Amino acid sequence: MTLNLHLVRYLIALVDEGHFGRAAERLYISTPSLSQQIRKLERSLGAELVDRTARPVRPTPAGERFLAEARESVSAADRAVAAVDSYRRELSHTLRIGFMTASTGSRTHEILDELRRRVPDVTVQMVELPWSHQTSAVREGQVDAALVRPPFADSSGLRLDVIRHEGRVVALPKTHALADHSVVHLADLDDEIHVTNDDADPVWGLFLIDGA
Repeated sequence: MTLNLHLVRYLIALVDEGHFGRAAERLYISTPSLSQQIRKLERSLGAELVDRTARPVRPTPAGERFLAEARESVSAADRAVAAVDSYRRELSHTLRIGFMTASTGSRTHEILDELRRRVPDVTVQMVELPWSHQTSAVREGQVDAALVRPPFADSSGLRLDVIRHEGRVVALPKTHALADHSVVHLADLDDEIHVTNDDADPVWGLFLIDGA
């Protein structure tokens, strides 16, 4: 039996989102179309893969077994495509540099100018990355290098070079009890409301809490 990886990606998106509407939006298709494609995959395998009555939608026992292997198959296919893309970029002399808005600073233009000066034949392509893909985008070959903002949980297989240091500051209204303090410790902010980015690496939460 030939397995359609597009259908597998649809199933993975549905299970990850737990909702047909959100998964369809993520995949840029309509909700009815997504439902039809999942049914098509189930018919080809001869088993129901998701429990549609559950909230959120979750895989059936058969679906769990299938997904355990299917995710690796999709990842392997992505790595294979990335390997070819990497080879094509080598031939075309294009360097893809990932970045987050929060990681770009005053030195970004200096770095790019120096890069163009040293290797004028290379075309630089900037690729914006979400918080959760800072390191994985490099590791999986989606970009050749990235301007990142640590900390992050997993930097294995990567070389990290520090290009700048920055201190942490807190912005307070003039009427705040700590506004006239020259130094504010993280412990001083324990009773304040903290807003974080759900897409950020979990170690960022620890970084903000204990200053690790």
